[in-house]
Amino acid sequence: MDAPVEIIVHAFAISEADLQQWFEYFGHRIKEVHVQFRDQANQWASVAQHPERSCAVIENLSRMGFRGDFTLEFTVGTNRPDESQERLMEAAVSDLKFLLRHVVISMRLQNIMHLLHLALEEPSPNIFTEYFKKELAKFGSLKVLKDTGNLSDD
Repeated sequence: MDAPVEIIVHAFAISEADLQQWFEYFGHRIKEVHVQFRDQANQWASVAQHPERSCAVIENLSRMGFRGDFTLEFTVGTNRPDESQERLMEAAVSDLKFLLRHVVISMRLQNIMHLLHLALEEPSPNIFTEYFKKELAKFGSLKVLKDTGNLSDD
C-alpha cells in the first residue's frame, strides 16, 4: 500500500486481535486514536471509570508502536435523555486526565525498556548505560505509579 494516507483507529471500541490487525496492515500510517468507549449495556462510557480495560488498550497501543494523537470523541452521558453540557465537560476532563496520566506512563515504560535493551547490547558501558540503569531503578516505582495513578516519582 503506497498511498500517502493517515489512519484513525477506534482502539477502545475493538478487540485486541482487531487492533493488532490494524497495526499489521497500516502500521506507521495510524496517526490518531478516537476515544469512544462503550459499556456492557452498549452506552457511551468513561475510560476513567473502566481503568483495567482502558489501560490494557493503552498498553497495547504502546506495545504496537503507536505514537500519535488521541481525540476524545464520546464520553459517559453522551446521547442520553438527561445529557447536559456541564456533565459532559466534567466527564471529558476526567477522561482526558486519565488518558494523559496513563498514556505518559505507558509510553515512558516502553521507551525505557527499548533504550535499556539497546544499552545492554552495547559492548562497552558508557554514560548512556549508566543513565538507563538509573531509569531501570525507577521501573519499580513506575509500576506503582501505573497501579496507583500517582504521577509523582516518590
